[in-house]
Amino acid sequence: MQDNESTLATLFPSASSYERPYELIADLNKKLIADPDNPELLASRAIQYSRVNDYDYAFRDMKRAIALSPEDHTLYYRLGLIYYKKKSYAEAILQFNIALSYSPNNEDYLLLRAMTFSMNNQYVEAVNDADLITVINPNNTDAYLLCGKLYERLGLYYYSFRSYYSFLKYEQTDKANINLVKKHLKFMKKKDPYFRQLLRRAKKSVFGKEK
Repeated sequence: MQDNESTLATLFPSASSYERPYELIADLNKKLIADPDNPELLASRAIQYSRVNDYDYAFRDMKRAIALSPEDHTLYYRLGLIYYKKKSYAEAILQFNIALSYSPNNEDYLLLRAMTFSMNNQYVEAVNDADLITVINPNNTDAYLLCGKLYERLGLYYYSFRSYYSFLKYEQTDKANINLVKKHLKFMKKKDPYFRQLLRRAKKSVFGKEK
């Protein structure tokens, strides 16, 4: 999810950057006076409105943007993100479903839908989406990390450990999560002989031999 405007980081800004949405809204207002039927500008303003929890205006802009460009799947994705921030998870899932109907193998859409399923306590649906991402892109470490957490929540520990080891195999830069996963696997290894056996099997399936 490289688009700065469509990331969860943008929707959940740090305190130091919290005033910037108002500046961006003011700038977008000026642009929309000159180009009032621009769906991209409307969607951009909707995202900024959602950052300051002004959902009435955010949904108004998104409704208008979608009416102007009903086949633009990015608009449904952004609307889903706004619902996600509002914690309206069922509505967010509906919008991600529409986005995926236009772009079925979109990793960003699948990952956000998986996260939303998880927040909505739909863990089987969530892990299905996360697993699909690893089939589409075997190097997607975000999906492996999410799979590890979801399988563990479901009590499917072998698949959880295998996902965590896959995350460690492919992730190179996310030091914080690398350390957390390593610590967690070390803890599970000490916890019970059953987990030690599963850990060995999972590591072998990912690395081919003891790493």
